[in-house]
Amino acid sequence: MFDVIGCAALQSVLEFQQEKQARLNQVPAVVSLRLHQVEFLEARLLPCDLSGALVFSQQQLARLKHRMQELDEERAALRQQQSELRRQAHQLQADKAAKQGHLAELSAKCRDVQLLKFGQVIDVSLLDMIGVRNRAADELRQALKHQASAGTRALAEWDAAIAAKRRELLALSRENTSALSTVTEVTRTQRDLEAAVMAGRSALWSDPLDARRAAVAERDKLVATINSRAGHLDSLLGQIAALKRKDTSVCS
Repeated sequence: MFDVIGCAALQSVLEFQQEKQARLNQVPAVVSLRLHQVEFLEARLLPCDLSGALVFSQQQLARLKHRMQELDEERAALRQQQSELRRQAHQLQADKAAKQGHLAELSAKCRDVQLLKFGQVIDVSLLDMIGVRNRAADELRQALKHQASAGTRALAEWDAAIAAKRRELLALSRENTSALSTVTEVTRTQRDLEAAVMAGRSALWSDPLDARRAAVAERDKLVATINSRAGHLDSLLGQIAALKRKDTSVCS
């Protein structure tokens, strides 16, 4: 709001100054001049009416003369620049005509070649559009190829993991079979020992419970080992099933 008021006040002051200067210019003033200062001549004579004359100081007159010389120099420079621009324009027109003639010659040769090769004039814009479409198709094929390669690498990794788990499962199965064979042999030996102990109980004074306890402890140890390996085997079977499910999801 204050800016608007200030601008309005400044505008009113400027208008007042202009009106004041205009009225001061209308006030008649008397200037005394010497004869050698008067240069307003008509036919080398001083006219009787000097109302059309202007009063200048020597400095202003010298400044005007200097400005006239500067304007003459600028006009000469502009004329020279204009002539140079005209020369360049003529040269550019000649170059343009030569280029247009060369272009027309090349167009005619291109048309003749198309007529000889294809029997008709080919629209180059259509070829550009086909090229753009082919580039888009090539990019899509390249993207599909990258995706297929990534899927193949992922499947190979899963296959390698499944093969490793299968080898581990086979090794554990062999160990489990060996442990079961050992348990069977130990059980058979225990039975033979029990039969021998029962047959010779009457002849022996020693207590056979120690041997029986040792055999039972050995059997319990083997059973615990077998159970542990069976749990590990179940875990491997679960991992193989999970890998098979992931392999199926990747393939789909």
